[in-house]
Amino acid sequence: MLPRVTILVVEDDPLTVRLLESHLQALGHELAGAVPTGEEALVFLAGRHVDLVVMDVGLAGTLDGVETAERMREVGAVPVVFLTVRDDVSTIERIQRTLPFGFLVKPPQREQLGAAIAIAMRGHALETRVRSSEAGLSAILDGIADAVIAVDPAGIVLLLNTSAERLSGWSRSEGEGLALGQLLTVIEARGEQGQITAMGWERISEFTRAPAPPYWLTLRVRDGALRHVRFTALPMAGAPGAGAVLL
Repeated sequence: MLPRVTILVVEDDPLTVRLLESHLQALGHELAGAVPTGEEALVFLAGRHVDLVVMDVGLAGTLDGVETAERMREVGAVPVVFLTVRDDVSTIERIQRTLPFGFLVKPPQREQLGAAIAIAMRGHALETRVRSSEAGLSAILDGIADAVIAVDPAGIVLLLNTSAERLSGWSRSEGEGLALGQLLTVIEARGEQGQITAMGWERISEFTRAPAPPYWLTLRVRDGALRHVRFTALPMAGAPGAGAVLL
């Protein structure tokens, strides 16, 4: 059973507010407050914690519901379920840009509201766990002296640690999402015995399925300087072909 959820309602129609209050009471949840504008919602959230926001898209005031949700994401991670009188494509596309946890067409039915709250809270809990895991992984990777770069099968950089930032000259925020060839250019590759060999980033897809033998690479980095590094690659844990970790 879902625990009691504390909810802020952002809605400028008094009849809808009363309907939501009745539904929330019947569902066993707590109405923390109801405000009619996005500006008042931001002030409310600055002074009080809530578990969830149920918000109308078409609010009175300067900020509509979508703009308010965007402001909320800048300062915190409160999940939002939207209310809308319209379910057209343009409205849904605007809502989706804020990464909502659900939306309901007005007037909301009690069962639909209850299901939306349950889905939103479970989704938010999962997102929180993923963020925590990612933060822990980043801390571990940043403690590794070797440069570590994770890429997808197309060679797009998914993650790089602090040592990889120093090697490449690209910060994590700049480098993630780039093609590996933009991050580091292979000038020359030699095998373990010193023989020149063909080893370019076009072979990344091979490394997503089987470990790469060690190579000595000469790389051109962001500032044009050359770096000589020992390179190997391992497939990511999970399904073969999911990606590779370069060391």
